Amino acid sequence: MLVSISEAWGGRGEFELRSRRGYTRRFLGRSSRSDDSELDIKRSPLCPQVGDLDPYDRLAVIRRVQVRLIDFTDREWEITVTSSTDVPEREISPLEKPAEISWDSDQFEATTMLDRDGRPVTNSAGDLVLFPYEDSRWVANVSKNVARVPRWITQFNNAINSGSIIVDGIRFPKRTLMCKHLRIGTQQTTKVNDREVEFRVLTFQLHVRHGGWRITHPDVGFNERRPALRPVRNRRTGAILTDGDGLPRYVQTTIRERIRIGEPPEYPSEPQPLDEQGRVIVDPTPDDIRQIEIDRYRELPFSRLPLR
Repeated sequence: MLVSISEAWGGRGEFELRSRRGYTRRFLGRSSRSDDSELDIKRSPLCPQVGDLDPYDRLAVIRRVQVRLIDFTDREWEITVTSSTDVPEREISPLEKPAEISWDSDQFEATTMLDRDGRPVTNSAGDLVLFPYEDSRWVANVSKNVARVPRWITQFNNAINSGSIIVDGIRFPKRTLMCKHLRIGTQQTTKVNDREVEFRVLTFQLHVRHGGWRITHPDVGFNERRPALRPVRNRRTGAILTDGDGLPRYVQTTIRERIRIGEPPEYPSEPQPLDEQGRVIVDPTPDDIRQIEIDRYRELPFSRLPLR
């Protein structure tokens, strides 16, 4: 790394008309370590950088920097800087490019208890039947070049949006998008305006479910809750307490027990539908089937994702 730099003799100028000027300037620098390389000198904060303005002509821009070791003992370097007012068209860095978003549909097989008109599907005995069917959802494929991949990005896999968000000009309500298939590409290097730019390609998918991503399941089971009387016991001794007539005291409660149906009652081989109190529904119709809904997926602010 450079510890000092000064202008040396031998600078020259090249002129074409008044609007076009070019310069070659030589500097003498001294480094702090014997193992410094040309790349170390070029990266030093004291060394002129490609793309900076010429220190003696603010309309000229540095186009090239060459470094050569001239004295190993004193660690002296010759630094040749070429600048010009002839500015080429500025190249766009990969990091300045906006996110690329494309759309397609994701096909998958699902099951349903309803037909296309929303009516329950039953067999000839009136029992509810689950049928497989083909379904699809819209998917946004997002690709973005990033200088570095933040650690928090991995938390977004299988997360849903905690708030309303605009993707490719379309607004989606909260809990209707799920982030999937996160992929972090290998590190790439390219030259832009004579400077090296390092980046990675970050890709992910946003799956759309307009009804939200809550998980639903029929409220069915092999056990039910039934009302029962429980004797009141002394908390210390465990003895059953009695009333003024000497009869045992009871309180109303509920117990869980195995469901039995039919005549004579038998244990069913399939889970049975339950009502809001957890009681088995005798001779249920498809409209009696209740749904259990749960929030399973983590909600995160999708505004942090690189969508622009």
